[in-house]
Amino acid sequence: MQSLFTDLQVDSIFKVVPFAIRGDTIRILSDGTVLKLEDFSLLFKITFSLKINIDSMVTKLSRIPDVFYAEPNQYLYPGVDPDDPAYENADQWYLKQSSDEDIDIDSAWDLSKGDGIKIAIIDHGVRITHNDIDDKIDGGETTMFTSHGTQVSGVAGAETNNDKLMAGVAWNSSIIPYNMQSDLSNAIGDIYSALAAGADIINMSWYARNYSQGLKDVLDNVIAQGRIPVACAMNNEETPPFIGYPFHFNNMVIATTATNRWGNFVEGYNYGSFVDVSAPGYEIYTIDSDHDEDHCVINGTSFSAPIVSGIAALLKSYKPELSDRDIERVIELSAEDKGSPGWDNKYGYGRVNAYNALQLISSPNKIYHLSASGGSQVNYVDGVWKFYDLPGPATDT
Repeated sequence: MQSLFTDLQVDSIFKVVPFAIRGDTIRILSDGTVLKLEDFSLLFKITFSLKINIDSMVTKLSRIPDVFYAEPNQYLYPGVDPDDPAYENADQWYLKQSSDEDIDIDSAWDLSKGDGIKIAIIDHGVRITHNDIDDKIDGGETTMFTSHGTQVSGVAGAETNNDKLMAGVAWNSSIIPYNMQSDLSNAIGDIYSALAAGADIINMSWYARNYSQGLKDVLDNVIAQGRIPVACAMNNEETPPFIGYPFHFNNMVIATTATNRWGNFVEGYNYGSFVDVSAPGYEIYTIDSDHDEDHCVINGTSFSAPIVSGIAALLKSYKPELSDRDIERVIELSAEDKGSPGWDNKYGYGRVNAYNALQLISSPNKIYHLSASGGSQVNYVDGVWKFYDLPGPATDT
């Protein structure tokens, strides 16, 4: 292998998750459930000393018998649409607004403030000395930061009721910041680290343009452990509708589009069949990173996602026994319907509402988990319906 890497002009090779131990793939939950997780001890990032053809190199590496898969690393694009900082003195309309296009957070806080919940912000780090979030930081990477990660963190969980700039959606939840430096392999490692740090919510306000097996594998681990991944649906980085990841991992992440202060979908932003819900994402007041009292008004689905993450934290704190799928469905079912009746590809199930979501799981309402056994399996393959366990001519046709 060493000689092969020399021939391929490999400059460096190192683990994506340095602390992952080979074979350490079993987790036992508090109820005794045994989980088999993906093994990240053998996931490596390789750099090359010379300019190469990436597709050709991926093909060569994939042909090595000991390589399970190889894929290009990717640049990650933040879901932000910057606006004029002269909006600095705007109110947080998305939390409470007379025209009721907000998320009704004041009533929601009467039921839950997100106590005991950790939100991992997989982003570009956070200015941890900012006076409206410094008391909320709980580990993570604390040495490097940019404005985007700070802004996202403020929306999700800025300090609240402290007579300072703003309120975070998840009043009492803590923030675990990470700086993935727009690098997919770093993001994968950071998500893995966030799980080890006990994060309940994984916020991803960015996207990669191409499918990544490594990203899917680590999100499989997120789901298996009952954690809640939230992704922004992106803006106009490409001509909508367009595909990207993680937001296009259907049935894995809560994919979020943006609405404005009038409750309308922000035209020009991305949309599609992957959309789960929408949340305010235009003229969003939040903290910023230039100094310890900095703040701004900003646009983008990057800031819709942490609103959803904050609501998920309120729900998880209120009913800790809820699974990740429970929380996703509660957020969807409690959303205020917008656009075409029912689900549509711009608003999803509607604009999220924190109070409605908490009311939905409050007494006398209950959540029941139903299962089925027996019956017939039906699958649609290559234009043909296939029926299994049915007698007669319908079998396998």
